[in-house]
Amino acid sequence: MKFEKVAAHSYVFRLIAALCDFIGVLIIAYFYSSDLVGGYYLTVSVISVGVLFSDLGLSEAVRKRLSERETKETLLGTSIIIRLLLTILIVLAIIKMSNFIYNFIGFESTLSILALMLTIRSFREFIFAVLDGEHNVWASSFSRFIASISKLTFWIISIFLNFGFIGLLAGLILSDICSILFAQYFVVTRPSTPTFKSARSIYKYAKFSVFNTFRMSAWVWTDTLVLGFFVANSYIGVYETVWRITGVVFLAASTAGNVLFPEVSELAYKEKLEKLQPIFEKGIYLAGLISVPGVIGVILIGEEILEFFGHEYTIGYYIFVILMFSRLVHSYEIIISKFITGLDRPDLDFRSNLAFITANISFNVIFVYYIGWIGASIATLTAIIIKYTINNYLFTNIIELEMPKTEIRNQLFAGSVMGGWIVIINYFTSDGALITAGVLFTSVIIYTLVIFKISDRFRTMFWDIMHG
Repeated sequence: MKFEKVAAHSYVFRLIAALCDFIGVLIIAYFYSSDLVGGYYLTVSVISVGVLFSDLGLSEAVRKRLSERETKETLLGTSIIIRLLLTILIVLAIIKMSNFIYNFIGFESTLSILALMLTIRSFREFIFAVLDGEHNVWASSFSRFIASISKLTFWIISIFLNFGFIGLLAGLILSDICSILFAQYFVVTRPSTPTFKSARSIYKYAKFSVFNTFRMSAWVWTDTLVLGFFVANSYIGVYETVWRITGVVFLAASTAGNVLFPEVSELAYKEKLEKLQPIFEKGIYLAGLISVPGVIGVILIGEEILEFFGHEYTIGYYIFVILMFSRLVHSYEIIISKFITGLDRPDLDFRSNLAFITANISFNVIFVYYIGWIGASIATLTAIIIKYTINNYLFTNIIELEMPKTEIRNQLFAGSVMGGWIVIINYFTSDGALITAGVLFTSVIIYTLVIFKISDRFRTMFWDIMHG
C-alpha cells in the first residue's frame, strides 16, 4: 500500500479517535469537577511512568527489528518474555509504593486496579509496536480508534450510573482490553522459542532507544507530575484538558512518523538511501499541514474554544497558545527523529533525548516553582525546541535531504488567509458556542480550499488517496 494511502487511512482512524477523546474530555469536564478530572489525569500519569519502566526501549527495538523482516518469530518470542518480566517487576514496585501513590493522586484507588491498569496498558503498547514493525500501521491506528470509542462509551455509561472516579479508571481499563483483543487479530508474526541472539539484537537497539521511550513519556506527563507537587488538582484538570486539545494538530505528524519509520528502516537496511528524499518531503509536509493553521487558529479564538468546556477552563488560554507552539515544533521534530532511528542511528537520537529529558524535568521544576502553572507550558516548549535543534544538527550530518520549503510557505499562506477570515468574522459577530463552532468549521473549509488551490503536493496526495 502506498505511503499516502497508509497515511490517509491511519490519519482518518486517529482523527476519529481524537474526536472521541475530545468528546470524552468535554463530557467529564462538564459532569465532574476539575479537581476530580485532575486526579484522574494524575493517576494516568503515574501508570504511564510505570509503563515506561516496563518498556525501557523494548517497543522501539521491536518496531525496528520487525521492520527489517528477518528472524521475526524468535524476536517476538524473546521480546514477549522480556516485557512480561519487566511488567512483573513494576507491578511489585507499585505494591511497595502504594501509600505514596495514594497520597500523590489525592483519590483513593484500590491497588488491584492500579496493577491491572499498568499490566493491560503495558501489553497494549507492546502489541501496537508489533503491528507498526510489521508495516501494519493502519491496524495499530484502527486499534487505537477502537480504544477511544470504547472508552467514550464506557465513560458515558459510568457517568449515567454515577460511578465517579472509579468509573473513569474502569472505562480506561475496559477500552484497553477491547483494543488489545482487536489488535492481536492483525498480528501476522507468531512467536517462537526465545533465543539469546534475539535478546542481544533487542538490547543492542533498546539500550539507545530507551531514552526515546523516556522522552515520549516525559513529553506527555512530566508537566503533569510536577504540577501535582505544586498546584491543586483543579489546575491540573485545566492544563491536561488544554494539552489533549492541542494533540489534535499533532495527529498528521504522528501518523506520518509511524508510517514512514518502517519504510525508512527497510530502505536503510537494504542500502537504498536514494529513495528517502520523497519520503522525507512527504513527512515534513504532513507535519505542518494541520499544526501550522492550528497555531494560528488558537491564537485568534483559543479562549472561545475553551469556553466549550466551561468558563473555568478559559484561564488556560495562554497555556493553550504556548502548548500549541510546542506541538508545532514537535510535529517537525518527530519526523526527523523517526528518520534518525530508521537509519539505525539510535545512538544519535539518544543524545537529543537525554538533553530533552534533562531540560524538560529541570525547567518544569524551576519554572513551576517560580512562575506558577504556566511555567510548565514554557518548560515544555523550551525543551522541545532544544531537542529539535540538536536532532536537526545531527540529522544533517548523517544524510543530506532537502526541506520542501515551497510547500511550507504554501501552508503559511493558506493559514494566514484562514486567520484573516477569523479576524473578520470575530469583528462582525458576538461570542457564543454556535458562533465559535461556525467559525471553526468555515475556517477549516477555507484553509482546505486555499491549500488545494496553491499546493501541487496537496492535490497530488489527494488524488493518490482517492484513486490509489
